[in-house]
Amino acid sequence: MSVSPRSPDALADPIPQAESAGCTTRGVLRILLRGLVGVAAGLGIIVLVAWLIIQWGILPRADAGRPWIAQWASRSVGREVQIGRIEVQGDLWAPRLRVEDVRLMTPEGERALQIGRVELRLTPGSLLPSLQGWAPRVDRLVLQSLVLEVRRDAAGHLRLADLPLEGAQDTPGDNALADWLFSQPDIRLQDARLRWQDALRPQAGALELGAVDLVLRNRLGRHTAQLQATPPAGWGERFTLSADLAGPLLSVARWASPGDWRHWSGEIRADWPQVDIGQLRRHVDLPFDLMEGRGRLGSRIQVKDGQLTAAGLDLQLQAVALRLARALPALTLHRIAGQLQLVQQANGSHIQATGLSFELP
Repeated sequence: MSVSPRSPDALADPIPQAESAGCTTRGVLRILLRGLVGVAAGLGIIVLVAWLIIQWGILPRADAGRPWIAQWASRSVGREVQIGRIEVQGDLWAPRLRVEDVRLMTPEGERALQIGRVELRLTPGSLLPSLQGWAPRVDRLVLQSLVLEVRRDAAGHLRLADLPLEGAQDTPGDNALADWLFSQPDIRLQDARLRWQDALRPQAGALELGAVDLVLRNRLGRHTAQLQATPPAGWGERFTLSADLAGPLLSVARWASPGDWRHWSGEIRADWPQVDIGQLRRHVDLPFDLMEGRGRLGSRIQVKDGQLTAAGLDLQLQAVALRLARALPALTLHRIAGQLQLVQQANGSHIQATGLSFELP
């Protein structure tokens, strides 16, 4: 019997080869980890150096550099910005800037926005870039005694102080102002005056709100807001609007374009302790065809991917004229109380009533 000799490769032990491959993989991972640590450390050093330069070289001379800051702001927003005075307060790691008499001008030289005082708090994180590139971010931004005009043009686009608040439907990236607003952690309005003009409702005229207080918080793609305002005389009492909205957690658009509301889902609520429905419906689309009435009104709207999916009303009204559907005649009631809910489904809209009571005239 003869035995054929085995090749040297066949005599080799496969286990050391597997161990060698494992060692190579671990070595590559160690190199990558060291590289990431090095990049993070380098970025931290750059941010720290930049922060110290800002603290000791720029902020103490902020008011002297006011013309340059106004020019930079004008280039950033594409409109002329005028600044009255700049003052620096606070400590090393969280300085506060107080900017007084800020004005945003239109191309025709008219005042589009006026702010009596702006207070903003900076932190080292304000220097870090985002997915949209670098833009000034602050830990808190407070606007006091603001006079602002918001309008909707004939194409249905919103404009804030004559600046587009939203981009075109086919260009979600063209949304710079909204992206900036909804990427700031904390924005507050105090004692503001807002003027709303709607080109799609020319017969309604302008609506002016006074003593407006707003708190807007943006955290990890979630946007919560609460607004309180006093309506014009004859409208009713001070009212509250609130919203809690967020985009899909794993959506790239949520992080790349924070102001693209077409991906948001959540709830919007309004509470009017006393309101004249006839005045309100001139400017606001209500979930139901509520034509007349005075009293308390609460509304809530459910939104998914920027589209209305459900709406409800909490009613305590007198002298009411109400139409539940366009095909139905209007109801005239002396009083109505309870809840109405409109649900949008694939097979149409459905109306539900809870605890509803009414009194005929």
